[in-house]
Order: sequence, then C-alpha cells, then structure tokens
Amino acid sequence: MYDNEVYATVFKVVLNVGRLEQKVNEPGSGTKKSILIVEDNTSFLEFLEAELATYYTVFTANNGKKGLELAVDKQPDLIITDMMMPEMNGIELCASIRGDINISHTPIIMLTARTSDEAQYEGYEAGADAYLVKPFDMDMLKLRIRKLMQMFLDRQKLFSTGKEVKSDTITTNPLDKDLLERAMNCVNRNLDNTEYTVEKFSAEMHMDRTGLYRKLMALTGQSPRDFIRTIRLNRAAELLSRPNAIVSQVAEEVGFNSVSYFSKSFQEKFGVSPSQYGQ
Repeated sequence: MYDNEVYATVFKVVLNVGRLEQKVNEPGSGTKKSILIVEDNTSFLEFLEAELATYYTVFTANNGKKGLELAVDKQPDLIITDMMMPEMNGIELCASIRGDINISHTPIIMLTARTSDEAQYEGYEAGADAYLVKPFDMDMLKLRIRKLMQMFLDRQKLFSTGKEVKSDTITTNPLDKDLLERAMNCVNRNLDNTEYTVEKFSAEMHMDRTGLYRKLMALTGQSPRDFIRTIRLNRAAELLSRPNAIVSQVAEEVGFNSVSYFSKSFQEKFGVSPSQYGQ
C-alpha cells in the first residue's frame, strides 16, 4: 500500500527561510542548485515542485526507476524521494545511488508516512541523509535542503583550505572515500614528477577526464588540475615546517618546475610566502 493519500495533510507554515535557499545558491557561478524529486503521487509531486522551483532547478520523476535514470543523467545537487513507490521503492533507489560512483555523493532526503524506528533505520541504512515523516512542515523540508547543501559546500571548502585532509572528513560514503584515497595516493606517488598531467592522473584512476572532473568537483570543489596542486602544496607546507628548509628544493620535491609559480600558488593557499611559512 502506498502512502499517496497523505499529501493533503502537509502543513504550510510561513517562515523567513527564503534567504537560506538564496545563500546556498550564492557560491560559484551563481547558477541555481538542482533538485530531483521522486514521488509517485502526481498532486504531491506538483506541490513540491511548485514550492521549490523558486529557489532551485527542479527535475521530477514518478517512480524510482525513472528517478535513478534522471539522477544519472542530470546529476542533481540533491534528491528528495518517497519511500513507497512502484517499480523501484525509495530504499532501493537510495541504495542504487550510493552504489553508483557517478552519483554516490548526492545528498538524499527520504519522505514517508511510516513512523516506526525500523522504517527510519531502513532509510538511513540505505544511505539517506535525512528522513522526514509525512505530514511535515514544508519549511522544515526547505531547511533540511539548505543545511545538507551547505554541509556539502563546507566539506568542499575544507579540502581546499585544510593543511591535512583525510577522506572521511569529506565524505562518509565508502565508495567516495575509496575514490578520494586512491586519488590522493596517485598524486602522492608522483609528487616530484613535473610531467604528471591530468591525462596521466585520469588513466591511473581508470576514469575518463570528464568523469574524473565531475567527481572531484562534486567532492572537493576542485578540478583534477587544482586537486593535484592542492595535494602538492599541502606536502610543501609539511616540508617547509622543517628546520633549514630551502624553498627551491621544496618546490622541486613537490613537482613545481618554477619557483616563482610555486611561491605564488603557496601564497594564495596559505596567505604567506614559502620563506615566511616556517618562521
């Protein structure tokens, strides 16, 4: 039995949350973040779309199978799915998303009329990030969306600004953690190789350039080229902390064949020149 009938009991409470969605959409190019809604009840699906379309680009699907196809094709920034649906239910959809490296990082909010602890456990076990029981406050859903998207942006920022970043601080999904660890290991093995290109990086990761670009941008907010440079600069910071470190030697050890470019890149990341860093 599907929980189709519950859409009419969604509560509408007006709160000043518009600025929250706007804040999430501010970083980067200024384009709207995208949301995929997977819901088999047409009226409720249209209601959710209308409520969210002001702030986000919204894609919709009326069953889990179509939702998975759209998730792979559109690669939305967040997915909202009902739990009980025909063809593929929300639990199966969630598990399929978490098992697909192209979209495994996508935040998921699960909606359901089932209130039991067992149902919530089932949802979280499948990989959902948040769980809302119908009927729910629409503004609570908006807040959950905003918080999950902001958390995603904060994790990306942590990678670019941190001096030592571990995969489990960026993601909790095993598939994504494994990819990040492999990517960092690839770069670390080639730190002093000035000829280590994005093409070689992609080949070592067994991914095409486009796929690697999309995945690293999603997890770290950085292109493969910037990802390589960040790993090298983090290692440079470690080396420069040692007594009597020589900037030109450190630059060479981390794969920079230009000391001036190394110094410029280091200053941009850490706010001080390499010669000042160890003092």
